[in-house]
Amino acid sequence: MTLGRIVTNSTALADVPAPADTLAFHAALPGYAASPLHELPTLAAELGLDAVYVKDESSRFGLPAFKFLGASWAIARMLGGGADLDDLARRAWTLGVRRLTTATDGNHGRAVAHMARLLGLEATIYVPATCAPARMEAIAGEGADVVTVAAGYDAAVRASIADAAADPSARAANDADLDGTSPFGEWVIEGYGTLFAEAAAQLDAPVDVLVLQLGVGAFAAAGVRWAVAGGVRAIGSEPRGAACIAASLHAGVPVTLATSHTTMACLDAESPSAAGWSTLKHGMEAVIVLEDAESDEAMRGLAALGIESGESGAAGFAGLVALITDPSCASLRRQARRVLVISTEGATDPRRYAEVVGR
Repeated sequence: MTLGRIVTNSTALADVPAPADTLAFHAALPGYAASPLHELPTLAAELGLDAVYVKDESSRFGLPAFKFLGASWAIARMLGGGADLDDLARRAWTLGVRRLTTATDGNHGRAVAHMARLLGLEATIYVPATCAPARMEAIAGEGADVVTVAAGYDAAVRASIADAAADPSARAANDADLDGTSPFGEWVIEGYGTLFAEAAAQLDAPVDVLVLQLGVGAFAAAGVRWAVAGGVRAIGSEPRGAACIAASLHAGVPVTLATSHTTMACLDAESPSAAGWSTLKHGMEAVIVLEDAESDEAMRGLAALGIESGESGAAGFAGLVALITDPSCASLRRQARRVLVISTEGATDPRRYAEVVGR
């Protein structure tokens, strides 16, 4: 399937759940602080916009990505909920849960490993062979066992599910729900609601466009739910080498790519998450398909503005730049005056960050 620069979604807005209220849960966790929201007036003027905002997730709970919001909430839901970490740890013990498994290209796996460590659990994290060594080292630094799968991300998801199924003391904690059989993917989406609740409180005036990067679609689904509830247009941005959401919207049904590869490693997904697909189908206006070089340029642009962002983290910003400057995106620019993007990670691969940004 050959995709153009833009894939529009003709499905009318309908059946989009309201965002979950998870802020109180996260605010009660040790180390919580709302991530900063940066207003960039000089950039807005350059782009001919009234306002540009970037929410910076490079130090969420001391981790260089937003993923802990989804992982912590979903693990708490899996354990039946609890008043605090001690209560969750007791519930895990009562349920016989001693180990968590998951698949990752980096950030979600570290978040699951971090939550497992806080609860006194073991963690086994499956990664595709293309995962950057620095990301694997960071996961191992949380005390997890890292297992490399000689295939793509979907194979890592299946390996983590099989592992948990074979061990009564283990539970799978994947943010990608490939077949719609596990509630965990939906709980992850709910957990990301905290990010957008914070943004709503931080904005000095409402925005009219939200640009969201796409991997399996869980993060974007949370953003779309917030956007639709507030009358904000949601536009996705996705790497051409892993454009499973764009291909799915084009086809009208979930599509699995034969292969995928992009330098935007944490967006390198072969299939949409079943948990988020309906929300994206019914609430996302369009997807801008990005080349890898565009996220590299966005990394440099954000660095010049004082924001550290990795390849995947900068993809939303790259989508914003394309939306405003690329003539082929002119049809999407209508009423775009105040735009919010999320920088979802810091420099999770420091070596490549230095190569791209120069420091």
